[in-house]
Amino acid sequence: MLEVEGLTVQYGEAVKACVDVSFTLAKGEILGVVGESGSGKSTLITALTRLQRPPARTTAGRIIHHPRDGEPVDLVALSERELRRYRWTSLSIVLQSAMDALNPLMRLGDQFADVLKAHGRSVERIPELLSMVGIAPERARAYPHELSGGTRQRAAIALALACEPDLIVMDEPTTAVDVVMQRLIIQQIVKLRRELGFALVFVTHDLPLLLEVADRIAVMYAGRIVEIGDAAVMGHSPQHPYTKGLRDAFPPLRAARERLLGIPGSPPDLRDPPKGCAFHPRCAVRLAVCDEVEPVLKDRDGRLTACHLNGADL
Repeated sequence: MLEVEGLTVQYGEAVKACVDVSFTLAKGEILGVVGESGSGKSTLITALTRLQRPPARTTAGRIIHHPRDGEPVDLVALSERELRRYRWTSLSIVLQSAMDALNPLMRLGDQFADVLKAHGRSVERIPELLSMVGIAPERARAYPHELSGGTRQRAAIALALACEPDLIVMDEPTTAVDVVMQRLIIQQIVKLRRELGFALVFVTHDLPLLLEVADRIAVMYAGRIVEIGDAAVMGHSPQHPYTKGLRDAFPPLRAARERLLGIPGSPPDLRDPPKGCAFHPRCAVRLAVCDEVEPVLKDRDGRLTACHLNGADL
């Protein structure tokens, strides 16, 4: 469905927020992207959807989309005019805050009608789309501020599905809602993916959530992917110390009480990243080589990991 090859995104000349990012996404697959704030997740998805604004710019790489029908297309090479036709029908996005994404001056139904009419689809589908995510069709007459946070977020998901795209990018779609609504939204996403067959890039800082819903997970740090592999295996045996730190920072629901240790320090300043491995100033198991040589992604037991420990037991 999607091939990202060597994607690099810069802010001005000094800051590389995504560096040589490569991954693939299969049809119908959920790929989770996880990392702390400042790891490059949001920069990656705005590059994937071509929504970045100056001074951000893609300086290298390709984003090849393989649509259900038609020839592969490089999203990086599309003009703004071509992108308007491509968005919603092939690629759509669910943003972190639905209140920011929805137009506060338009009724919900009118916003759906705008998208559907622009792409030659019938507005008769609006009640069906709302019902699909558990919203009563009569709420189409409501303004966004008249809806709860969870309802707004589900409306944003329905809007992303309006033109039946084969690829959806979700930027922390459950951050602004409570844990009960978070669970409902996640269940809705998984159910819709199973029924409609779209592929999904799911971005979050919540690794346990991805371990539950994703097929594969890409872990980002300082603008690079440091580990990518099967979610179930990664949850039991992470190969990168940063992945292990993220996993161990969350308490299990059923276990004896114990003191949890977070990852010390803070992510690096991307204007002046450390030499060698970007994670080495915070790493408890670093080697001498980590201070000088930047590790590259290598295949280790079916997973790609960028670490000089070479998959040693963490």
